[in-house]
Amino acid sequence: MATVLEVFALLLILASFFLAYMASKSWRVYQVILVWFVFAASMAMVYLSARTLKTHQAWRSTYQAWQKAVDDVQRENVLIQGGVENGAEIVEPGIDQLQAELHRAVVGRGTVWFNVTVDKIDPKTGIGELTIEYPQPNDIVTKMLLFAFEQKPVAEGGKYLGEFKVTKGDGKSKTIEIAPNLPLTDQDRQRLAQAKGPWTLYAVMPVDDAKLYAAMTPEERRKLFPDKSPEGLAEYASVDRPLRDYEYFFHKNSDERTLLAAAIATTQDNLRRITAAQKTADEDVTYREGEKVALQADREKFLYEQKAIRTYLKAIQKKLVDVRADWQNSLSATIQTARKIQRIQIKAAEEIDRATGVQANLDAPAKPAK
Repeated sequence: MATVLEVFALLLILASFFLAYMASKSWRVYQVILVWFVFAASMAMVYLSARTLKTHQAWRSTYQAWQKAVDDVQRENVLIQGGVENGAEIVEPGIDQLQAELHRAVVGRGTVWFNVTVDKIDPKTGIGELTIEYPQPNDIVTKMLLFAFEQKPVAEGGKYLGEFKVTKGDGKSKTIEIAPNLPLTDQDRQRLAQAKGPWTLYAVMPVDDAKLYAAMTPEERRKLFPDKSPEGLAEYASVDRPLRDYEYFFHKNSDERTLLAAAIATTQDNLRRITAAQKTADEDVTYREGEKVALQADREKFLYEQKAIRTYLKAIQKKLVDVRADWQNSLSATIQTARKIQRIQIKAAEEIDRATGVQANLDAPAKPAK
């Protein structure tokens, strides 16, 4: 379009020279020159006006294109900032939602220390010494509780190592000393023996996140929970499943293990007592059985002696009957003899009395005569 205008302008200029030449035959020279300059100025004005209009159109188009691009970017920024909504539901989170999620994650997660070096750890007692290079100062002080994890991913064998309390730490030194906050099990000791580091330490036990697990693919969930049944894996695919308080579960499990260990110890003690009592009872049974045999032998002897005694008793009773009969006979004879003796004594007494009375009469003095 610009080339056509330039060609047309050139033709007009050539035409103006021709017209000026023809007008010079009847007009004065200065009039011809003045008219040609007016024509030239008009052409220049038309050309500049056309270029100005063209420039304005170009810049207008550019402005509209850039304004559309700015509007698109602003709309995209609004979507990025506030998220993509579908009705009342946000189908794609924006910066605001992600910042809120990040804030919740940071608040729920607490402070985290990565790349913790294990200087030494006693698997039997759980007492150890750790080095934290970053950040400094680490703000870990005595009596703090820390939740230790192996830094490698769970899919590669990373495990939860336990809950520890800081026994030595001033918040500034790179080295801290730790001890278990809960009693160790054999599995805990085995994990500590295999955990060479590095570790990751959490100030707060990580919280359960149903959305995080639900967003995973079935293969990812299977790698995280290789021992879970299909029903158990299906539970983690739901965002509406009940959340788990892992710190509470671990403490409750520790309490239940302590109670179970005490119950096992009590049961074992009772079993030892029952075994000892059973042994004593068996010894008593053996003794009583021997005693029973001896008593049976004694009984047989007693029965034999009883039989002999009964025989002897019958003989004694028969003898007693005979003795009683003899005694009765002797008693009757004695009574009769006593009666005879009594009659003899009475008769003798009467004779003595008579004899005594005659003699008295003979020996009595004579009474004087009145």
